[in-house]
Amino acid sequence: MEPRQISIQLGSLVLLSGPPGSGKTTACHTLPPSFVVSSDRLRETFFATAPAMIDGQVGRCPMAVDDAMIFAVMENVVRSRLMAGLTTVVDATLSTDQDRKPFATIATDLHIPVQVVVFDLPEAQVQQQNAQRPYAVPQEVVSLFIKKLDRQSRWPFTLVTDGCQLVVEIPTIPEDIDLDVIGDVHGLLPTLDKMLHTLGYDDAFQHPQGRKLCFLGDLVDRGPDSLAVLDLVMAAIAQGHYAIRGNHDMNLAKGIRDSYVRSRSTRETLHHVLQRDVAYQQQIHDAITSWPTFYRYRDYVLCHGDIEWFDPLIQPGRERVYGRRRIRENHDTDGIFRQTTPDLTLVRGHIPLTSQGDRVHSLEEGAGFGGPLVVLRLPDQDYVRIPCSFDYEKRSPTFAQRMEHLVTQKWVKQVTHGQLSLYKYTSKAFFTPSIWNEYPDIRLARGTVVGLHGEPVNQPFPRT
Repeated sequence: MEPRQISIQLGSLVLLSGPPGSGKTTACHTLPPSFVVSSDRLRETFFATAPAMIDGQVGRCPMAVDDAMIFAVMENVVRSRLMAGLTTVVDATLSTDQDRKPFATIATDLHIPVQVVVFDLPEAQVQQQNAQRPYAVPQEVVSLFIKKLDRQSRWPFTLVTDGCQLVVEIPTIPEDIDLDVIGDVHGLLPTLDKMLHTLGYDDAFQHPQGRKLCFLGDLVDRGPDSLAVLDLVMAAIAQGHYAIRGNHDMNLAKGIRDSYVRSRSTRETLHHVLQRDVAYQQQIHDAITSWPTFYRYRDYVLCHGDIEWFDPLIQPGRERVYGRRRIRENHDTDGIFRQTTPDLTLVRGHIPLTSQGDRVHSLEEGAGFGGPLVVLRLPDQDYVRIPCSFDYEKRSPTFAQRMEHLVTQKWVKQVTHGQLSLYKYTSKAFFTPSIWNEYPDIRLARGTVVGLHGEPVNQPFPRT
């Protein structure tokens, strides 16, 4: 009988929970070794082993075990891997949610899904398997771990009562459908609506030829209708279509949890999200973080960022979201991809092509900055472009933008607390009368409170 297979999501954190000998390490044999952060492996690395009597038999065990140090190292390794977007499996006893919490908290803070797999096998089987381990644990210790085991969890969990294998889900779009891949939308709802009808989709996202949509990310920011675009895409996904997360989408999800982001355009979107109820905020966060960082489709890789190579198992997911060129300016990432990955064609968004050539398609042509919204129809590789005149950079400056120079010159002081900033002219400005005529905007900075969208949320009392 084949062992039960348990699917794990790429880029997620998986916590294996169970006593020694319950099959946790065996379940990982189907995974790349780099996925697994193992307490046993760290003990082997940091401590020498010596002969020891275990249940009347000569065995070996670490000469000294500092569990606090072992788990501190594990937490640092897990944090670093998750920050890079790497799938991480923690192989340790983790008997209770209290034991699981330090690792789960790291993932939650990074907006990464957590999955707990609890191994609850019959004690006789566990004791037998433990005796066969390279470093067996005394039987009474195994019994204590079994009694202590919490068979449920506050995080999504799977209970295993027999052997299992962990297998990785590779996000894949079926080959027997034709696909319309949509580039960065950036909150441009009227343009997106026009594109969908041009492609032949009705208001229920149905196509007469059964085609499907795949959004390449960056659905939000810059344009005026980010939330409406998100609502539309979530409705399309419910009808069997696909979406990939982009860097703007991911920054928004982080902002919902943290109530702040650095990007000006994302702060403006976040301001509107935070005006909605908590349930809607959670819905947006959970939707974005559930979207994969790529899809495989026939001989194509679909992702948001510019990447230099592709391997679904070991490539940091962060690169597929945020791209590589931002790290290495003036770097021909597309040219490198053509050399390192000769058997696949990349379809992406994020930035324009870094070089001309075959097997790389960029659907980012400046939507939101006066450029068109772009779609690539697969497998025929036909382009469709819908012009859009909206240009984010040509909008009237916000109050916060008008204050930037005055803050830099110390004519105005900015104090930020959470989602709000207070602007107040300085004593330097007060005692420099000539500056008030040169910079009349100073008169607006009289204790004005500004929200994330860069505009006042209160007005100071008028001067009398």
